[in-house]
Amino acid sequence: MCYGIVWADIMGVKRFAFTRKIEDDGSYSSKDEAHAGIVFCTGISPLSTEKSEKEMETYVNEILKALSDRSKFEILSYIKDKRAYGSELAKHMGLTTATISHHMSALFTCGLVELSKEYNRIFYRENKKAVEEVLDYCRKVLLEE
Repeated sequence: MCYGIVWADIMGVKRFAFTRKIEDDGSYSSKDEAHAGIVFCTGISPLSTEKSEKEMETYVNEILKALSDRSKFEILSYIKDKRAYGSELAKHMGLTTATISHHMSALFTCGLVELSKEYNRIFYRENKKAVEEVLDYCRKVLLEE
């Protein structure tokens, strides 16, 4: 359930195209196009520092839903002490890179992973602060500590 939270997630080129038109005299005219845009996400914001009790409950519920998927949980366990890139995760998990990308997108949206880019690879690492925040909340609510 979203409580009206919307944030900018990614900004980048969405389409790049070359257009060629043949003129009446047989010559070509061309136009290069680039479209940039921002992808807006709804749901929980991993960037907020202060959350109300209701927002925190929603945040924890979304994370627990994500972690209820065995693959996502195993991926997060694998990157808890090291960083890994998509192909490495796919090989380790026995999944396709497209499936890993899907899982990593969900984990990133929840704020459970951090990204870093080196050359043409995106490396993923567990966001320990987010995991600790969720565990502390569960401990508080479920164990009254």
